[in-house]
Amino acid sequence: MAIQQRQTAQQQQQRLLLAPNVTLALEVLRMPAMELQIFLRQQMEENPLLDVDEFDEEPDDPASTDTSTNEEAPAPEPVDDWLSNWQNGVQGEREESDDDRSMEYGIAKPESFHESLRMQLGCQQLSPEERRVGEAVIQYLDEFGYVDGPLDELVARLQVPLQEVEAGLKLIQRLDPPGVGARDLRECLMIQLEHDQACDTLAYTILSDHFKLFIRHNLSAIAKATHHSRPDAEEACQRLKQLNPKPGRIFSGDLPPSIVPDLVIINRERHYDVELNDQSVPRVTVSRSYYRMLKNPSTPPDAKEFLMNKFRKASWLIKAIDERNATLLAVGRCLITLQREFVEHGPKTLKPLTQTQVASLIGRH
Repeated sequence: MAIQQRQTAQQQQQRLLLAPNVTLALEVLRMPAMELQIFLRQQMEENPLLDVDEFDEEPDDPASTDTSTNEEAPAPEPVDDWLSNWQNGVQGEREESDDDRSMEYGIAKPESFHESLRMQLGCQQLSPEERRVGEAVIQYLDEFGYVDGPLDELVARLQVPLQEVEAGLKLIQRLDPPGVGARDLRECLMIQLEHDQACDTLAYTILSDHFKLFIRHNLSAIAKATHHSRPDAEEACQRLKQLNPKPGRIFSGDLPPSIVPDLVIINRERHYDVELNDQSVPRVTVSRSYYRMLKNPSTPPDAKEFLMNKFRKASWLIKAIDERNATLLAVGRCLITLQREFVEHGPKTLKPLTQTQVASLIGRH
């Protein structure tokens, strides 16, 4: 009988474990502005020691901001600088005036997509029959501006020849937004180029004669078929990609969320400067009332332990945001110095640059 002997061996392994505050700093650093705003509101719900205030909110009592008060200020050693740096360094530079707000509130909301088209149609000099066909075509469009079915259905419903329905469709296609009234994506993009009087361009030729190649992103085949260079074909396709594939959605509320830049480049005449776009990111501070409770000797020990834990996490978050802002500014100023020609002349002057080079220049990992 064979006996197997098992031997247990002890092995030593080295693993890199990040401290919670370092992990938080890395998470905050990678967040764009809108994601950071949502994250801060979630943290405020979980941590009572956090106060998150919007930049455009003003204190109800001006005296509450008086620094000469005798109240005890939250001044723990590791947090004092972070709080002051955050409050002093990330305040918005511009505030809306009362006139700006009144004009904003006085602007009426845009009407619905179909109402906008009917209003434009009403401004046209048309016969009663043309107006009837035009209104029927408008009702036949879906929320994105496309013809919602074959024109034969409109012919049967209106009891008119197909030519009249097609003429009514052409009339609607001349209205805003450009691209409305198309039967497919190709026609939608072609209508938009026709609005721009760009029918004699390479982009229009690609749509009319080589649409399948455009859909497949086959630049080499497009260049060969149109007898143009590959850069010309790439530039024409890039123009097509900037068109709106769903023109009606500007009224439907189906627009994608706005992209908020983290940095803003400012032309100072002789040089460029970079500033944080902090208007969309709330200001984060430590709650004074809870901090006073933490420092109060009469506070129960279990409550103090809870508040100390939350205070520690709030301090980590404030420092992480401060470090994020400093890193973004350092990277932005480095890039604007190295890539100034790109800002002034476009992508053709973009210089090769690696993350390692930038990290070395700004003194970060």
